[in-house]
Amino acid sequence: VGTKLLDSGHWGRPEDMTMARPPDMVDATSPGSDVAGETAAALAASSLLFQESDPAYSATLLQHAAELFNFANTYRGIYPGQGTKCNSYVHQTESSSTSYGDELALAACWLYYATNDISYIQTAEALYDEFTLGTPSWAYSHQQKNPAVQILLYQYNQDQRYRDAITTYMDMWLPGGSIPRTPKGLVYRNQWGPLRYAANTAYLALVAADLGINPVAHRDFAKTQIRYILGDSGRSYVVGYGVNPPERPKHESSSCPDIPEECDFTDYQSPDPNPQILYGALVGGPDINDNWIDDRTNSKTNKVSCDFNAGFQSAIAGMTFNRCK
Repeated sequence: VGTKLLDSGHWGRPEDMTMARPPDMVDATSPGSDVAGETAAALAASSLLFQESDPAYSATLLQHAAELFNFANTYRGIYPGQGTKCNSYVHQTESSSTSYGDELALAACWLYYATNDISYIQTAEALYDEFTLGTPSWAYSHQQKNPAVQILLYQYNQDQRYRDAITTYMDMWLPGGSIPRTPKGLVYRNQWGPLRYAANTAYLALVAADLGINPVAHRDFAKTQIRYILGDSGRSYVVGYGVNPPERPKHESSSCPDIPEECDFTDYQSPDPNPQILYGALVGGPDINDNWIDDRTNSKTNKVSCDFNAGFQSAIAGMTFNRCK
């Protein structure tokens, strides 16, 4: 829903977004296996959480997950496919989807864990081979889910090839690996939101450790990266938490004054801290030399995003559960 051109012309509260927000869709003639597959994976995984507390809701989630996966796998293509408007928010970003095999395999894995239907794990293994998902990913992100698929398949049958694949990926991030580090120890994948990549892989490291894959090294890696984010670097990169946390995250509504005052690009350009505290949000992060300026207008360093927080919060949960502090 919405287009980047129109959305980017607005700075303010979501409840004040009164511009046109045209919807787009996928169907058999304009498929989006990445979008439908990822949604199926989310619904199937979520159904597990509600199996005991709300079985009816869990069943509804699972039904839609299965239907979406069948659609995504039957009508294959990347969103936006041939025939769509091609003006969507996803399409116009620098991180548009480039594949869909990983999303299909991820959905098949979660459908297996939600149903115990062996056909889903067999489908996931076939997709793994078809799309060469054992190939090391550049990072674990919204673009590439290969490492998650590798871990979920290894969890199922402890096949050595899946263990080797996730180990190869993780070894790039561990000390001595190919990915550089800042002087204070942050593994530095990219200048655009580097903390996001470190946190996502920290989460994977904890899951791999729980499965017995190089547990000491992987837990140590996760601990150093998450503690860097929380303050071992000399400052917190989490809004509202710790020592000298970010006060100017690039986030529209938290930069706005209280209603009924207007909110517009004047607030975006203001040098003052955001009037509202976006507790828990992880910002993009520092440069390769650990330098960071609290600047709302800098998307590389101060942007916040769902995919920044997902791996970070999951890693926090994993560290708490294992008392890996």
